[in-house]
Amino acid sequence: MLNQLTERQKLILIIIGGLLVLVSIVIILFFITKSSSNPDSPTTNTIIIDNRTTFRNQVSEEVFSYIGATAYGVTITNTNDKKDVYHGVIRDDTFLLSNNGNIVSFILDIPEIQLSWSIRQAILEDGSPFSDTSVECITEDKAIYPVTSTCIDINSGGRSGEQQKQASIASILPLDGPTYRVVLQTSTTKEDSYALFITYYGDAGKQDALEAIRSLGFEPNDYEIIDNKK
Repeated sequence: MLNQLTERQKLILIIIGGLLVLVSIVIILFFITKSSSNPDSPTTNTIIIDNRTTFRNQVSEEVFSYIGATAYGVTITNTNDKKDVYHGVIRDDTFLLSNNGNIVSFILDIPEIQLSWSIRQAILEDGSPFSDTSVECITEDKAIYPVTSTCIDINSGGRSGEQQKQASIASILPLDGPTYRVVLQTSTTKEDSYALFITYYGDAGKQDALEAIRSLGFEPNDYEIIDNKK
């Protein structure tokens, strides 16, 4: 039958066949990509935030995935009979974007283990997560589950709130700029504590350093500061 076709008809059949193969490949790749990027696809060692789609226009899926994985590593480590995946929800009216969209914070409730944590994450200008996720116990007045010491034990390994805060900011230090350098130094006023040691040049140097710290998701006024003006 093919012998009865003209060269032009054979060429048309070859083109049509090639197009069908190409379309099939595109469809297959589409579903593979969609499956791999599906936030509900199976993932291990993470906390899936079930209501994150409500906030997807403000925070990327990459950030939520990063928070879920980091929070799992911090909070689920010592949980008995732990599972590979937990489901949590952002508590209503606690989601907040601040510092021009560079910091996201909210309370994450995990009904399966009846625990809640205060989450804080710095975000770079391109929308990707920066540094470790800050995971802290919520205060008793915000608790919706029975208050126990479990949150403190899991979250901090016995560290005080002050020590947790210092460990968190340590992840971005040392911090260098044209007019400043910020490092952690032993506190001159508190035993077993640390301070931000800021070396700066000129009158604007310290302000530049403080703004740089804030841009990365930390409030310098929360820490002891030691000035070293040059």
